[in-house]
Amino acid sequence: MPGLGLRITPKGTKTFIYYYYYQSEKRYRTKTYGKYPVVSLADARARWAEDVVKLGFGEDPASEQIEANKQDRDVPSVKSLVDEYEEHLRIAGRKEQYIKSIIGYLRRDFVRLKGHKRVNKLTQADIREVNNEPLSRGSPGAAFEAWTHIRRVLNLSIKWYDGIKENPAIAVGRPAKKGTRTRVLSPVEIWRFWHGINNTEINPIIRAALKMMFVTLQRGSEVRQAEWCHLLENEPIWEVPDENAKNEIFHRVPLNRYALELINEMGSYTRASPYIFGISPFHKQKATPDRVDLNVMNHGALSENVIANYGDWGTAHFTPHDLRRTATTTLTGVGVPRFFVKMLLNHVDDDGATPIYDRYTYDYEKKKAAEAWAFTLDQILSAKTAQEVPAIIDLRIRLRKSKIMQG
Repeated sequence: MPGLGLRITPKGTKTFIYYYYYQSEKRYRTKTYGKYPVVSLADARARWAEDVVKLGFGEDPASEQIEANKQDRDVPSVKSLVDEYEEHLRIAGRKEQYIKSIIGYLRRDFVRLKGHKRVNKLTQADIREVNNEPLSRGSPGAAFEAWTHIRRVLNLSIKWYDGIKENPAIAVGRPAKKGTRTRVLSPVEIWRFWHGINNTEINPIIRAALKMMFVTLQRGSEVRQAEWCHLLENEPIWEVPDENAKNEIFHRVPLNRYALELINEMGSYTRASPYIFGISPFHKQKATPDRVDLNVMNHGALSENVIANYGDWGTAHFTPHDLRRTATTTLTGVGVPRFFVKMLLNHVDDDGATPIYDRYTYDYEKKKAAEAWAFTLDQILSAKTAQEVPAIIDLRIRLRKSKIMQG
């Protein structure tokens, strides 16, 4: 029977409805007002009275609700929106490495946690949950970057879809200042990290990848994507192709003794795989050098293992990227010229010609820095106890006496 009604489900949910006959389409329709007690009887009656007047003038009381439902059906999920944004960046002519970085931030926590949800259903609580993930990993900079890209893609979604009206990331605000991390491990902490990780039950490939970052001064993403074919046969050089480098500049990395030992060790695990630090989806594979189904290590694997174990190693909190900063700071502290270290880091001033014409120009400087770092690590790690680890000033004197930087 037409009129205001209360629909009750078998589970007891009560919803106010208006059942009416729409003459223009010659059929009955139902408009919902909301669930009781969120919508009171008085509110339902007031809305119903307004709709009765609309119907009397030949208007469809549910027209706005029907259009809203249609717009809602057109709204994509978070995962679909991020995929669309990736294609948008590509069409806009952005470089692949830039796209890879941006989409990586979005997929790591935003898509992983909320990928199934329609964008117009996102709440401030959802954004806070996503923000808290990198913060819990001790990465405020990553939290800021991720929030920045989430805010940007949600702003675009409002322009792209009529069913999206607001951006909850703006209301929540940034989770942390971008800032600059300054964490550097002391020589004693270097000793504790190295000997601690050797005695920790973590996947040996993850352990080796963390060490490789440290002994080569390269980024975690570059280590994770390193392939066997990137190693030269006739000299101890690892070539990082421009598509793997953060600054998209080809880089030749000299391999000191520590790096070569790690690579040799990985041959017992990943030699049939394209990736030196290739790993199984669940990071549990055994030493099987004939496996060909290994993939690039998940970008969270390194930080997750550091967070889980640094306390047992006897160090204060640090992130994998802090290892790179530690190596850089220690090298300059023991007397290696800053320019040499800068070249080893691939911090090149790119004028457009650098990647093509300067590929081999700084091999000497890089090699000297790599050798100096191996020597410095020898001095630190050979100490029998943490109390016997030499201070920076002593390491500087020893390096000068070794004459490694001469010639």
